[in-house]
Amino acid sequence: NRPEGKLALDFGYGQNDCQVLNYWDQDDPVKTSDPQCKSLLLKRCGETILMLVTWNGQPATVGVGFDFPVTSAVDAETTQELTVTTGKLSIPLAGYGVRFVRLE
Repeated sequence: NRPEGKLALDFGYGQNDCQVLNYWDQDDPVKTSDPQCKSLLLKRCGETILMLVTWNGQPATVGVGFDFPVTSAVDAETTQELTVTTGKLSIPLAGYGVRFVRLE
């Protein structure tokens, strides 16, 4: 039983002050290297969380770029620091995987 829904709700998803940017939005500020990987970006109270979901059945590392500055990233479930290189991330995803990442 994974806490994805709880992570999003605890962050404020669904609250009036939580800005939600979807992968299908024309001005989506998140770009992924794999078209089977979709994103949801949540912004609230000066914090940002990125949710990545892949429909790729095979494990893969997905490149993620942003239209805004990103200097650090932490896995929201494990608190593992992720490497940010020139404002971009390379994130391993399990087949049909989900990751939540806190961005700064």
